[in-house]
Amino acid sequence: MTPREFADKYLQSYKVKGDEFIAVYCPFCKGGQHRDKNTFALNVVEQVYKCQRGSCGAQGHFVELCRHFGELAKTDTRPNAQPVKKYKPPAQKPKPITQTAIDYLKMRGISETTVKKFDVGVDGQGNLMFPYFDDKGEHVFTKFRPTRKINKGDKEYKRRQKS
Repeated sequence: MTPREFADKYLQSYKVKGDEFIAVYCPFCKGGQHRDKNTFALNVVEQVYKCQRGSCGAQGHFVELCRHFGELAKTDTRPNAQPVKKYKPPAQKPKPITQTAIDYLKMRGISETTVKKFDVGVDGQGNLMFPYFDDKGEHVFTKFRPTRKINKGDKEYKRRQKS
């Protein structure tokens, strides 16, 4: 479904103003109790929608709008649309944990049993590596933490997703 097809089917009465279809009534709130008019806009170029009524505030991407009404949107045809990046899991594998790291974790109340259970390791610089997994058990990112006191203004954690 294209934005024009959607407007013809679901916005009933609308006007075209520049790159936008302005509906007389929002398809979500129908103008509310005061029947406010011309508050809903669907931008054809950017493929986004928004209702300007504060108590409604419906907004999002055209694909979501179609999905809400049980329709399938055609592929994203926005001129500025970024290609979807393919996810690459982290490549760096943790090294066995060092005694320095174990001592640091114990000082923070984390046992060696917990460290082993959650595959905590260290990188080449001695930073702790905490692997994170999604609900399917796939490794999605790793957080790194130094095994020293963090100075004011320094980052406590660094997160890496790509190799």
